Amino acid sequence: SRNESAEDIATADAKYLLVPFYLAEVLGAVRGDAESRVGRLMESGRRLAGFLARLEDYGLVPREVAEARERAGATGNGRLDPGAAREAKVARFRAERAVKQKLEALDAARKAR
Repeated sequence: SRNESAEDIATADAKYLLVPFYLAEVLGAVRGDAESRVGRLMESGRRLAGFLARLEDYGLVPREVAEARERAGATGNGRLDPGAAREAKVARFRAERAVKQKLEALDAARKAR
């Protein structure tokens, strides 16, 4: 539910978070005539959007991705801007690298003692 955090989810139940994702994947993979396929793809997109929204509610989506999704929703096209997605990816990489460098410095300082 919306008032829970990721820590509130039992480890055994975490797999159920993926059910909407897999339903969307199955809907997207089903073949058929063009008219019915469009309907299934639209439903698949709605399920994927719901899946991402649920992950955002639990705080499992990186902040940059959530912000990019919000910007895409604001533009109305429902697509993430590739430039913004790349910027978010680069920002995540830089943050991860900075954390690794800090950990290495702390480890070196600990070993020097």
